[in-house]
Amino acid sequence: MTGLSINTNLGTLNTVRNLSTMHRSMRKTMEKLSSGERINRASDDPAGLVISEQMRAQIGSIAKEITNLDLVLAKNKTADSHLMQMENTLIDMREVAVAASSTGYVDEEMTQAYESVLNDSVKSVNRMAEEASFGNSGLFDGSEGSVADLKELSTIDFSDPEQAQNAVGKIDEKLAELQNVHGELRAKSAYEVRAMRENLAVTQQNLAESESMIRDADMAKLQTELVSQKLKVNIGTALLAQGNLMSKSVLGLIQG
Repeated sequence: MTGLSINTNLGTLNTVRNLSTMHRSMRKTMEKLSSGERINRASDDPAGLVISEQMRAQIGSIAKEITNLDLVLAKNKTADSHLMQMENTLIDMREVAVAASSTGYVDEEMTQAYESVLNDSVKSVNRMAEEASFGNSGLFDGSEGSVADLKELSTIDFSDPEQAQNAVGKIDEKLAELQNVHGELRAKSAYEVRAMRENLAVTQQNLAESESMIRDADMAKLQTELVSQKLKVNIGTALLAQGNLMSKSVLGLIQG
């Protein structure tokens, strides 16, 4: 049987100690609830914090890689549009060149008219190839980051029937070059860059989910813990008050 001590109220001291412990637990729980994170400092989970930070670094690197791939896709899309314009111009040029070369009789004035139309189109194709760019980088000048190195299309000569036939061949050769570049570009965008981006996006999502499991707080669980902690604090406070009342009662008996 425990004796009655006047100088040292052991029950009250235990209650105070328990209350201090519960207050600290409440502060930690409220800190996690307010931040939404289970780990707010290294002491919360040293190993978990290290793993979480490593995962966050990986997620950041992958996000940068995805951004770079998005820029590649945007550049390829821009190049695709320019190539389509040049191809359409060349197709129209071919129709004119074939019509001119197959005409039984073409006088000098008609020849000059055909040459003028076709060479205006030649300048247009060359200008599109020269000026096509994405940001500060050319798309078809062979520089670093460009899609291709397109050679300049030479002027069309209709001075005689043989030259007119050569003009058709020249246009066909240029059209084949553009279509080859265009096909490779679309294949790269569809099968290489997009596939790589999708793989990175899946990896990023998996890492984010894993990092969340380590770092993020379980809000429902913390809410339940906070209610329990508040209840224990209220009970402890009531017991502390009861202990003080008992001590006063004992002192009152002695003094009486």
